[in-house]
Amino acid sequence: FLQQVRPDNICNILYTTGSTAFPKGAMHTHSSLLRIAANFVVEPFELTEKDRLLEYFPFHHIAGCVYYVLAALLCGCSIIVTEFIPDIVLPLIEKEKATLLGGFETNFNRLIAHPSFKKCDTSSIKKVLLAAGPEWYDKTSESFSGVEIKVHHYGFTEGTGVVVPAEEQDYAIRKNSNGKPLPAVEVKIVNPDTGEKLTPNVPGEICVKGPQMFKGYYNMPQETEKSVDSEGFFHSGDYGWMDRQGNIYYRGRYKMMIKTGGENVSEKEVENFLEGIPTVKAVQVVGVPDERWMEAVTAIIETKPGTSLTQEDVINYCKGTIAGYKIPKYVLFVNETDWPLKSTGKVDKRTLK
Repeated sequence: FLQQVRPDNICNILYTTGSTAFPKGAMHTHSSLLRIAANFVVEPFELTEKDRLLEYFPFHHIAGCVYYVLAALLCGCSIIVTEFIPDIVLPLIEKEKATLLGGFETNFNRLIAHPSFKKCDTSSIKKVLLAAGPEWYDKTSESFSGVEIKVHHYGFTEGTGVVVPAEEQDYAIRKNSNGKPLPAVEVKIVNPDTGEKLTPNVPGEICVKGPQMFKGYYNMPQETEKSVDSEGFFHSGDYGWMDRQGNIYYRGRYKMMIKTGGENVSEKEVENFLEGIPTVKAVQVVGVPDERWMEAVTAIIETKPGTSLTQEDVINYCKGTIAGYKIPKYVLFVNETDWPLKSTGKVDKRTLK
């Protein structure tokens, strides 16, 4: 039986998160999963049997399955399995002396803002696997003193979670871009309407091919055919650009663009901007139907404990700094328990909208 198992055999079906569409089963091979666990986690972070990985992602998710379980098996280290509940996670870090912590900006935001964060000893955390925007690079470094952030990567389930690992040594490049693609991975930026390949620094759709890519969607041949072009590049539906040095800058999903008054607005761009308001703890931006604008930019905000904010405050903060069509038409305020969350801890934008 073992002689019949080959590296290129399909061994796992990992489902997309369904942020903008119905989840699809991405078929992966032994080789693609092991390649990412070794080249993206074990080697860059120099993991050994002495490490202790704190894992709160479900095992059906690319992070839980590959970044933690497979990485721990490869290096022989301990893995601490829990749910993402800050009241549980923070004491576990202290009790179990976890050395590596990973997550999205939603995870780190909730941990850092939690009342018991400063009471818990998190000094054992020396390595952080960060999947968040540039603004979270400094926030995380300041909050977890002495950590090594090698990664705020870019990727998707079809690419086994990682295309660009952000291992660039230059701090400014590592902080603001996602870095260069993994070895043997090719990236091109195209006009999403025409398929034309774009020149450096011109934004478009990020397209990828390489040995870690999926082998198609399970029982969905038409969806597979639509997503992969004649050159073998997977069209991600992601918005970004590549600079002249080959660094990738991911800036959001095309499907997460708001069409308002004939203009395209990136939800992520407005979220990043509004996070600069001192009293904002968390913010999500979506487009809602509007008779006049087709879609209206709408901000949903959770303020920091003991602070207040009004719609007028938010709009005044935006005026004169960002383009008028990007300024939220509506601002709604929620409590921490109001956010609809996925099992990964990320906000479920479809439900929120």
